[in-house]
Amino acid sequence: VVRTLFLSLSLILIAPSCFAQCNFKTGEFIEELGNPISIKAIDIEIPKSAKWEKNFLKILLTKSKNIPLSLKKSFSAKIFVTYSFGRCSYAGKVKQNGDWKDHISFVNGKSIRSVNVTLSSGNILNSVKFKLLIPETRNDLKEVFGVTLLSTLGFIAPETFKVPVNVNGTETEMLFQEASRKELLERNNRREGPIFEGDETLLWGADRLENDDVALSRLINDKWFKKGENSVNITLRSYQKLQKAYVVRANNIEKAGSYIDPNIFLDTYTAENFTFPEYHFVMQALGAEHGLIPHNRQYYFNSFQNSFEPIYYDGMIFNDGMIFNLKNTPFSKNIIERSFKYLDTIEYGSLVSSMKIKNSAQKKFKQRVNLSEKEAEDLFEEYWDRFVSNIKRLNSVITKTEVFQNDVVLSKDDHVEFLKRASQNPLVELLGVDIQASKDGEFVVEFLDASKT
Repeated sequence: VVRTLFLSLSLILIAPSCFAQCNFKTGEFIEELGNPISIKAIDIEIPKSAKWEKNFLKILLTKSKNIPLSLKKSFSAKIFVTYSFGRCSYAGKVKQNGDWKDHISFVNGKSIRSVNVTLSSGNILNSVKFKLLIPETRNDLKEVFGVTLLSTLGFIAPETFKVPVNVNGTETEMLFQEASRKELLERNNRREGPIFEGDETLLWGADRLENDDVALSRLINDKWFKKGENSVNITLRSYQKLQKAYVVRANNIEKAGSYIDPNIFLDTYTAENFTFPEYHFVMQALGAEHGLIPHNRQYYFNSFQNSFEPIYYDGMIFNDGMIFNLKNTPFSKNIIERSFKYLDTIEYGSLVSSMKIKNSAQKKFKQRVNLSEKEAEDLFEEYWDRFVSNIKRLNSVITKTEVFQNDVVLSKDDHVEFLKRASQNPLVELLGVDIQASKDGEFVVEFLDASKT
């Protein structure tokens, strides 16, 4: 207990730029180092620039629509952060980010790309791993609006802000977004625990989105899983529950659509558990149903509350780039039918659009958009009006829709149906059906014998 307490305190007392080389005394700027408005620019130097550019060209010229995993190679890099009060340098690695080729582009004839950054020394805003995204891949500042609003409402959302970036001499603006790791949980006042995501492995390997009916979930933070017996038990228990939710959804895609609420498979579930219904409501009002697609979803299992929480990821806020008339954008009927049986959406809509929420979200937004105060205020008002309008329209649709209690349970037949379908899929080479921890600290995985299915 003493050791755990000491380690926890040490994480709090360590300066945000610990182990980085800074030309100022970090201890004098603790508060400023935690505020994105203090970051004026990020510069990245990749020594093997020729190989980096060659890698870019290979991605550009590949015939596949998506970016092959084999081309997402790591390159050593030096990362420099310019603050309003000084500069820090960090050692790290960078690699290509993204599924699709919209994550590569040109700026004034020079290559630019979305990248994953991993720091081997220090942290930036407490993030050791983060993304620098081409803004258009996330609908630019709409992403910042959505993240700040969700964060204000108490949902887990990654730190996101716009910042000038220079990569090997190519200057542009990008979105900084922290990765879903323990630092994200700490910043959102959650204790470290298992983080899961929809598994895209079978979806992108051969441009085959039709494999959605065999796609399940996977663990992101495997290092936490390996920490000890308690973390193993928590992870396996929650993983089994989440997989149940994915199996039921996969067996009922036409009816369920993108709807998933893993909490209904918990023994402690009650109809008053509104975590996912509330999240679904806000995401629909933000025009962010892209983030509700099962393979885009991320989850945190809160062992203290014995329930899952959604983690915001890739919602494509106000996705009018793909839809010509936002005012007539249809809401997912599957989500509405299954999410709002017990949630008073009129009352909740009033809560999330209150002046208290607006003022708090606006303050965060202005610190993260790299605009003048007037420009930031005007843009926030535009997005806020759109959000409030969507709430009214969504509630109008809900009142006209027959909603019902989603009290589905997983039966043995559901398992059999899913396993049979998965075993017949040519991309599924091995099909694990169970995993248990053994007494000697090892793990026993049971695989399906496809010939007996």
